[in-house]
Amino acid sequence: MNLGDRKSESYALQWKHIDLKEGTILLVQSKDKIGNLTATKGRKNTKFHLPTSLIELLTRWKKEQAKELLKVCIKQTSDQFLFTYTDRKGNINVPVHIDYLNYRINSVKRRHQHLAHATPHKLRHTFSTLAYEGGASTEQISRALTHSDTKTTEVYVNTPNIVDLSTYEKFEQRLQQANVQIK
Repeated sequence: MNLGDRKSESYALQWKHIDLKEGTILLVQSKDKIGNLTATKGRKNTKFHLPTSLIELLTRWKKEQAKELLKVCIKQTSDQFLFTYTDRKGNINVPVHIDYLNYRINSVKRRHQHLAHATPHKLRHTFSTLAYEGGASTEQISRALTHSDTKTTEVYVNTPNIVDLSTYEKFEQRLQQANVQIK
């Protein structure tokens, strides 16, 4: 998703956490390493306001998922997980395992060895960097990532610090004022 959340939080999302009318997602739970539902890191509950594009995507996914589940006589409820799959044993509607995406990425990497190494966690770094380059402050990004400290967030932003022209312009104005006072 485009939230910058942890994969363990995305995997734990159920339809009851998504309000498509209000355009929000509430992160209240996570999955631990063995797939149990637990509290989010730091026991934080975070409400994300969603862009229209994501609301539209989730609306389409909810309808498509309901249609596919009905084909196997399962009625979609508010407790339905967003992300499920059919496992190798043929079990359907299985909530994704915590390493599901890691396994998929590794499978692609084995077939396409020229690709750069990637992990789901690196997507949080990408989210942070692109948000920063798009004008979001470190504090805003830190809040979106549910970090307790902006120092942690600074590690996630993989871009050089940007000094805009306003600093130079202020320097130049002060220099000109000093020259006028000297004359």
